[in-house]
Amino acid sequence: MKRAQPHIHIPCGVILTLLLTVLAGCRTDIDTSEQPEKASPEEIYFDDYEGPASKWGFLDQDGNVAIRPKYDQVSAHSEGLAAANLGGRWGYINLKGEVVINFAFLAAWPFSEGMARVTRFDGTHCLVDTAGKIHCIAGADALYDMRSGRARFERDAQFGYVDRHGSVRIDPAFEGADNFVDGYARVRTNGLEGLIDTTGQFLIDPAYDRIYPPAEQLIAACRDGSCYYLGMDGKRIGDATFSSVRPFNAGRAAVQYDGSWHLIDQTMRRLTQEGFEYMRYAGSGNWVVVRNGKHGLIDTSGVLITECRYDQINDFSEGLAAYNLEGLCGYLHADGSVALPPQYGLAWDFSEGLARAAFRNGIAYITPDGSVPFIPDYFELRDFSQGLAPFQED
Repeated sequence: MKRAQPHIHIPCGVILTLLLTVLAGCRTDIDTSEQPEKASPEEIYFDDYEGPASKWGFLDQDGNVAIRPKYDQVSAHSEGLAAANLGGRWGYINLKGEVVINFAFLAAWPFSEGMARVTRFDGTHCLVDTAGKIHCIAGADALYDMRSGRARFERDAQFGYVDRHGSVRIDPAFEGADNFVDGYARVRTNGLEGLIDTTGQFLIDPAYDRIYPPAEQLIAACRDGSCYYLGMDGKRIGDATFSSVRPFNAGRAAVQYDGSWHLIDQTMRRLTQEGFEYMRYAGSGNWVVVRNGKHGLIDTSGVLITECRYDQINDFSEGLAAYNLEGLCGYLHADGSVALPPQYGLAWDFSEGLARAAFRNGIAYITPDGSVPFIPDYFELRDFSQGLAPFQED
């Protein structure tokens, strides 16, 4: 853990005019040639830096070590590169473990749209491309991932957006803002939300208490306690009013009214006969619902395809969703049938055909049919990405 640097106050001496007169013959110049130079932020950081004893590397899908464990920390590979920390400095390596961007940063994040955000030791926030070219944002207090060609940044508690070159494209004039989604971003000004495009022009003026980016050409919005949907022209769709709304997925949306959640289609027609305590889209054309505190699944017709009997159901990934039933985990198919029975202490989402699962003697990877392709013997494992998975040695 980094120790806080002590603040040292050096008082100035008060020399009376009388003493100045009496001691006029004394030497008043000070030799500073032997004074120590002020430590840089990087020197201060490494003054008490201590990396982990167990290092990180990467496995391939056969369980072989693809990149040997020598890093203090790593991220998963994204767009062919992974952020890696070597001796306290972050840089980027490729799928072969070759250094592509030198280890020179205080912090680094995964690549998105050909750019990654990094922080220098002096606190400067920058973007770096896959060739290692750096573009810094002057005065930025925070920087976020690139989305739709724009990266959100914060300066003096106001949000704006920069392009791939770090040039400000939308001035920091919003009191709140999100990353762009498919070319649109939610922003907040004067306490109200609206939607802007990548040029900073408003698609929907800031007049709502809550608004979501367009999904399937419809915009979920709430104002003065009433929620409904807008078209891309900002005009309200139909007369239906709800107490809460969610964006559309697969031609359906979850809405709340009369204290219960229901599924509707794009004509605002209710599809569920009975309401639920909670509802969210889980992918693969299914929604997780809760009734009497237990989770289940409904399909696009609003019909239950599983009983509400699970303690938890994750989102679908590669056609399977992890669930928890009475303390043990398994997986469901998209049609609601059981793919793997409850047998794991913990279960993670599938990624590139493999998922992590906790057995009695540790964590291993499983395939969709429950087989274990290899037995890893490491302290920590992460999900596969681009054929490699981070692991931490014992």
